[in-house]
Parts: sequence; structure tokens; C-alpha cells
Amino acid sequence: MRAGDCVVCRAGWIWDYPIYDNGVYAEMDSRSIDGDNLARLNDPELDKLIDQARAETDATKRADILHQAQQMQYDQGGYIIPYFSNIIDAYSSKVSGFVPAKSGFPFGNYWLKNVGFVQGT
Repeated sequence: MRAGDCVVCRAGWIWDYPIYDNGVYAEMDSRSIDGDNLARLNDPELDKLIDQARAETDATKRADILHQAQQMQYDQGGYIIPYFSNIIDAYSSKVSGFVPAKSGFPFGNYWLKNVGFVQGT
């Protein structure tokens, strides 16, 4: 797949860090063609937006730029997302210390080191 030797490929990946750049650069920038840019997107305008976002320190402005980049990728059709997994997380008010990952990933991506039972419950 990384060599670009298939017409239609199936791949799956979860962005493992809670920042856009973890997926946007890896999957959409032409400098990552032999890496995780499996669609082999090669668009100088898209690369320019990604570079602009990587240099932007204001989180809101950076998100706006990355949304533009994602829209470009969507319009070009480099990736087809056939489904999203339904995931349910649940926990009780009798348990404290859950800190969800900023990525929004499911239960397995919580930091569990501070989890414990609430006193008196």
C-alpha cells in the first residue's frame, strides 16, 4: 500500500495523539507519501495550508486552517470513510479520577492512574 501499488486499498488508523497534526500531516501532506499518506495526495496548495497550520500558534485559527485542508482532501476524494464505529463509554458517579483523552477516543484511552472510588458511596 505504501508503495502506491493498489487502486483501492483498505486501511485503518486511529489518531493516537489529540492534535490535528497527528493525522492531517501524516495522511495528507505530500512529504508523507511514502509514509501514512496512503492516498498519495500531492497538492502544493494542500501542503501550503498544512504548513500554515503547523506554524499557527492560535488554536482557533489553526483549527480553521486545518478544516480548510480537510475540506480540500474531501473534495479531491483521496479517502473514503465507509463508517464510524459506535462506541459507548460509561462510568458511575461513585468513581472519580477519569480524565478523558482530548482526542475523544473511547474508554481505553482514559488515563486510569488516578481513578478510584468516591469516599462514602
